[in-house]
Amino acid sequence: MSKHIRYVIDGFTTQRVENVKALGKALINLDDEIKVSKSGYKVSISFRTPDDARILGCEELDELLSKFGVTAMRIIAMSVSTYEYEGAVSGDVAGGVTAGVSTKRLDTALLIAVLSGLGGCVIGKTIEKGEGIIESCEKRNGRWARVQ
Repeated sequence: MSKHIRYVIDGFTTQRVENVKALGKALINLDDEIKVSKSGYKVSISFRTPDDARILGCEELDELLSKFGVTAMRIIAMSVSTYEYEGAVSGDVAGGVTAGVSTKRLDTALLIAVLSGLGGCVIGKTIEKGEGIIESCEKRNGRWARVQ
């Protein structure tokens, strides 16, 4: 088990998924591959950093994303515990922990995991269990507002 900080960003872009993934190279101390989901102009971006990395603020992330043609509308930063699973155990663990989360959007699944404290999400070859929300904000009328 290891601790990480997971960022989930919802927004809009006209860029291709490959161009948005280039964002990962610009982020300092990125711990895992960046995940990008795009439907039309809507985009959902998720990445994680080590627990000891500096927490990026909403305004700072927004500025970074705008350089890549992404307009962020919602940003969630959360503390997660990450577990790796073996291939032989994956079916049992994934079935018991995710319980239907695979059909939901990544940010919704992580938010449910954080709020329940019991759930987890399979992301790639790892299982992440939400420990708590560090920061959550939405852009309202062009300004960032903290969401409690």
